Amino acid sequence: MMVAVLALSMLAGCGSTKTTGSVATDGSTSMEKVIGALGEAFQNETGISFTYNSTGSGSGIKAVQEGRCDIGLSSRTLKDEEKASGLSGTVLAYDGIAIIVIPENPVADLSVETIAAIYTGEITNWSEVGGKDAEIVLIGREAGSGTRDGFESTPVPRMRDYQKEFENRVSFIRGLLAESGADGIVYGNSGGKDSALVGILCKAACNNTIGIIMPCASKRNYNQDAEDGLTVAKQYRIETRTVDLTPVREIAIQQLSAAADLNSAALTNLAPRLRMLTLYAVAASENRLVAGTGNRSEAYVGYFTKWGDGAHDFNPVSDLTVTEIYEFLHWLNAPACIIKKAPSAGLFDGQTDELEMGITYNELDAYLFGETVSDTAKQSIQRMHDKSEHKREGIKHYA
Repeated sequence: MMVAVLALSMLAGCGSTKTTGSVATDGSTSMEKVIGALGEAFQNETGISFTYNSTGSGSGIKAVQEGRCDIGLSSRTLKDEEKASGLSGTVLAYDGIAIIVIPENPVADLSVETIAAIYTGEITNWSEVGGKDAEIVLIGREAGSGTRDGFESTPVPRMRDYQKEFENRVSFIRGLLAESGADGIVYGNSGGKDSALVGILCKAACNNTIGIIMPCASKRNYNQDAEDGLTVAKQYRIETRTVDLTPVREIAIQQLSAAADLNSAALTNLAPRLRMLTLYAVAASENRLVAGTGNRSEAYVGYFTKWGDGAHDFNPVSDLTVTEIYEFLHWLNAPACIIKKAPSAGLFDGQTDELEMGITYNELDAYLFGETVSDTAKQSIQRMHDKSEHKREGIKHYA
């Protein structure tokens, strides 16, 4: 079940000064109980007659524009062209809208963008969103309803053709293996969304693919992350090995402390750099390529460790946003434990990516898709991007 929040607005034509006689309202059926209670109180207080005609949001807006009522009622916000016509809006309340599917339908965690794609006809079969192979039958509000408009007017990122994406990425990986002469692939199996997708793609391209689970200090590395990583490996038959890096980290801290007073940045980034060391040691010993697991969203704001998870021989998902990573995983029918868990680098207990960045992935991806985001989110994203430019530039060479 997904819940979208839409503003319920009371719309009044500019210049109305009516204070006697009667007040006529027209519009949203969702407003019936709210406007009924307000209208009754108003009528009792002033003696002015109050009427309400439930015709739908679109009709209410049109009625007030044409002067057929005093107040139009809508379960959506005013559009720019409606504001330009002289209407002003006042928010009275917020209405939660629930999307319900039958219990037998296995779909879960549909995004607002996916629901919009369903309502606009871009997605027509449940199999496209992780459900059974069956036509989607919509039972919803009438045309012109503000509630319905809330979904149909939601910006919908263009969905990739994931069958084609899968084939092209597998071909890309096979080409790299042939070109390099490597015998196989190794990647870090963190139990997260990105490593899951990379593991699936690499295994499809090369049977000799291994994932390394590398717990390091954080308790969740040993529990939830390891369990989720094994779940993916089992479903896609990916060989898995485990290297406990906690004692290695402790020795490293002990030895490095003699050379410098290690700050929080140095300590936090030790784990991803030790994981990089581990992957390359295995790769060198067994003639493997190291697959990277970073996505486009995190790369843009520098949410990765330089010479840690940012170091690899190739990356088959670096052009995908987090939204697209999840869409791809849905298409692949990846385990629910991967799709539902809050993204986390697992660098310390209680850490989540969104809390650490201070923005949500929805905001970050909307920005990358060229959609409207709040000024606060926009400033945060640009600040992180500018500050992390050195991570994306690579090594500077004297020429």
